[in-house]
Amino acid sequence: MLLFPTATSSPPGNDAYRRRHPPQRPTDDGGRSPSTTTAARRNRRHTPRIHTQPIPRHNNQPPDPPAASTHRNTSTRRSRRRPAQAGLKALNLRDVARFVHVESDYYDWPLEKRATRLAAPSPSHLCKTILFENTKYKPVDGVNELNPLYSRFYAVCVQYTDKLNAQRLGNFVKGLSGGLNKGREQPRKNFNMRVASESSNEALTGFEKGGVCPFGMLQRVPIILTENITKLDPPIMFLGAGHIDWKVGLPVDTFLDRQHDPKCFVADLS
Repeated sequence: MLLFPTATSSPPGNDAYRRRHPPQRPTDDGGRSPSTTTAARRNRRHTPRIHTQPIPRHNNQPPDPPAASTHRNTSTRRSRRRPAQAGLKALNLRDVARFVHVESDYYDWPLEKRATRLAAPSPSHLCKTILFENTKYKPVDGVNELNPLYSRFYAVCVQYTDKLNAQRLGNFVKGLSGGLNKGREQPRKNFNMRVASESSNEALTGFEKGGVCPFGMLQRVPIILTENITKLDPPIMFLGAGHIDWKVGLPVDTFLDRQHDPKCFVADLS
């Protein structure tokens, strides 16, 4: 009978004993085994570092607003603004455009305060883009419903200080239809211009109310600029820029010179 257990023997109840007293490995670094220490060092050596420095921004890209509780969702704001920027770039207007980020309660302010916020010469320089629908539109064979001469929808740019006459708008659009058939206009019963629904507005322009602009739209909606906008002094207009929290200032003459697709008309709608 052995008095002391050897490497080939174990106390009675071998399995239970090992569970209660697991073998201890020799250590040389504060209680951690050499293999554990080596693995930890290896992990630290191969773990990639995360750089927290901001990504440099392109010089021509307007700065994003600082994060604040008064600002709306950042990702939505950026995604809505990108088509507007792309539209300006396609017209070679990006270098003459000035983007301005405004507060979330901007539309609660009087026009004078809005003009001051945008550094606009006067409240008359503040404009908006409204999508109008001809609710009496009758399709014509071989003619697209967004044909500039006879379209179901028109994007109308008008000053906030101006009043738009829907009857005059209908008469102007009716006159355009004469270009389809050798001066023969569509019947008056086929015209009734009304502000388009929000669903139609977003489906055609890609923008929500307050951010609609006449460039970067999803569909090639014909554009009508009121004549009074062309008489502004200085000739600068401020419009929505793809999102309700962004506005853009543009030279009127340059916009008219470069806006060809879709077609842009000028009309007296007051």
